[in-house]
Amino acid sequence: MQTETTQTIFQKVPMLSEDDQKKVLETVESLLDEKTLNDVRPISAIFEELSNQIPLAEWEESPNDGAENHDFYLYGAPKKNG
Repeated sequence: MQTETTQTIFQKVPMLSEDDQKKVLETVESLLDEKTLNDVRPISAIFEELSNQIPLAEWEESPNDGAENHDFYLYGAPKKNG
């Protein structure tokens, strides 16, 4: 969803020189980095947020023996039975 501000930025940035466009990009990246560094939630909360973005059908297709057979799924080693 684009806001009015986003649309205005998209309209005006092409009017800037290449160097000024790079400065805008650096500013945006700096703001995003700052936001990431300030995310002090527990890793479990971040994992929960990310896992909620995966459709339930995808979770249902994932293997239920991943802990026991992780070498099989990661490296193709023989699968353990039991």
